[in-house]
Amino acid sequence: MLPAMPLDAIAAEPLSTKNARADWLVPLGLVALGLIPALGGAARLASFVDARAAQADSARFAPHPAVLAAHIVAALTFSLLGALQFSSGLRRRRAALHRAAGRLLAPAGIAAALSGFATLGVFAAAPTAGALLHAMRVASGIALIGSIALGLAAVRRRDYPAHGRWMTRAYAIGVAPGTQGLVLAPLYFVFRVDTVASYTAVMALGWIVNAVVAEKIIAARARATPRPRRTPSGASCGARGCV
Repeated sequence: MLPAMPLDAIAAEPLSTKNARADWLVPLGLVALGLIPALGGAARLASFVDARAAQADSARFAPHPAVLAAHIVAALTFSLLGALQFSSGLRRRRAALHRAAGRLLAPAGIAAALSGFATLGVFAAAPTAGALLHAMRVASGIALIGSIALGLAAVRRRDYPAHGRWMTRAYAIGVAPGTQGLVLAPLYFVFRVDTVASYTAVMALGWIVNAVVAEKIIAARARATPRPRRTPSGASCGARGCV
């Protein structure tokens, strides 16, 4: 059999300066995406302090600010930690940090989903949020929890490719509010998206965009992963050597 390449040698392979810089562009972009809804939520919390809540859309959140704060913290933690997981350099060179972030990421995602359910239950709906959007939000929360659960189940059985696929899908769901904000803001100011139908369509578009991007990332990873090959003796050879 051919000698297997040690894992520490694989991790030690240098990244070029150009590739190292590009490796952090995606996480930084995802951090910015996750900050969009967090900043909006923080602005609502701040409005409670200076008594503007009664005059703004934030009024419906005023009776239960702790619920909103819990959702903001959980969602922001999930989006920030999840962004770091998209750095291949971090996964290869700081495996312990990758695992530590993952141990916090899953509970934060579940907490974000559960606190999201709480916001739907205790806060009055916005004038442009109808029953269909409410159902989509419930479905997205269930899908987030389900994807995380499948990702955890995969890593327990050491199926790391499946773990990556399900956590990528979970992250796409979790940062959808950022995409929705990017889509909604220009459409609102240009086309006045202020009806139930138009608002629901824009929100649905945010989930769809993230789902499509996630599946493209998953497909690209699958194409880039070397397939195991067979030696004449029948040994299976892959990126980690032959066994």
